[in-house]
Amino acid sequence: MKKRIFGECRITPTRKPLIYSAVVFGLSGVLFILSRLSESFAEWYTMNIYRAIVTVFARISGIVPFSLAEFVYIAAILAAITLIVLLIIKLKRGKGERKRILATSGAYALCVTVSALLVYMGNCGVQAQRPVFLHGYDVSFERTAAQEREVFAALLDEFEAVFPNLQEQIQTDENGLFILSGDLSETAPAAMRKLAETFPRLNGYYPQAKPVMLSGLMSDANLLGFFSPFTLEANYNNIAHDSEKAVSALHELVHLGGIMREDEANFIAFMAARNSGDYDLMYSAYVDLFYYLHFINKSTSHNKLSERFPDQLWRDFDAINNFWWNRFYTLDDDGEVVEKPTAKAVSDASSAVNDAYIQSTGQEGVVSYGKWIDLVFAYETL
Repeated sequence: MKKRIFGECRITPTRKPLIYSAVVFGLSGVLFILSRLSESFAEWYTMNIYRAIVTVFARISGIVPFSLAEFVYIAAILAAITLIVLLIIKLKRGKGERKRILATSGAYALCVTVSALLVYMGNCGVQAQRPVFLHGYDVSFERTAAQEREVFAALLDEFEAVFPNLQEQIQTDENGLFILSGDLSETAPAAMRKLAETFPRLNGYYPQAKPVMLSGLMSDANLLGFFSPFTLEANYNNIAHDSEKAVSALHELVHLGGIMREDEANFIAFMAARNSGDYDLMYSAYVDLFYYLHFINKSTSHNKLSERFPDQLWRDFDAINNFWWNRFYTLDDDGEVVEKPTAKAVSDASSAVNDAYIQSTGQEGVVSYGKWIDLVFAYETL
């Protein structure tokens, strides 16, 4: 091992990267501990430091209309595979220097890892420890079946008032299915800025949400979108039903805005679309809400209220169900339903990783997504 000697101090090739790694890991640890110990720190950091980071760097990544994260993650995987192969070749050829090669490679790999950790903590991890979004509101999450029916009925009344001439207010394709008529890259950020007038905690810069080219793989992974803390981008599945595209783009912009809890991101996305004044987004909000109330949060009273749904809603519900059914199931030669093994394997792996990640932030796992309806009912009964 080559060493440079300065007096009694010997500096090895791995010393500097190890010192860098220790410092960066220490900074990550400080952010982690402070945010876990103090919601006030997490709030202050998000509203001051993180907002400044987004204002600068999200503008840079927002220059291009495609997802940089998609390319960055693919490039990172390919680079890792390439470096591993080169390391194996180097180890095979350098029999007398294997310890030095491994030590140096490990040190620089550690540098990359801790750097990614610091970026994650600064752009995502701290924000997950902020006070709940409805902090300070006198909300109750307990409700009776009668109260739930009342809120559901009121939201249906609201929908009918907003869309008195539904077929003239939205666009449909040749199959009668809803399609977006506006540009999500403009309407989604505008909706977030408008909602921030009601909820100042949402103030900040919102770039365009970006469609993902590998949306087929995302669909197999049962994903509608993802927020990239490394490129500060909101990315959405571009082949899902158009109503799902809209609420997913908003959901990821909420994350970019510093709200990391999944139930809150769904709730805020619904509120942003609902209050946007844009018919595309408003219709998407109601599709999302009524789909959940009818198919997920089932009850006899919901079925009775669902009889008021217009035919357009049912068509779009069917389209959503058919899209996801076709991703994971097919019919065999005998007409029996069978799972698509590749899609199921991808979905299972994705769900396990996502569940573990969400739990690591202090949430309940993937079940957190569905709890947004509790926030809707709580807010509507203020």
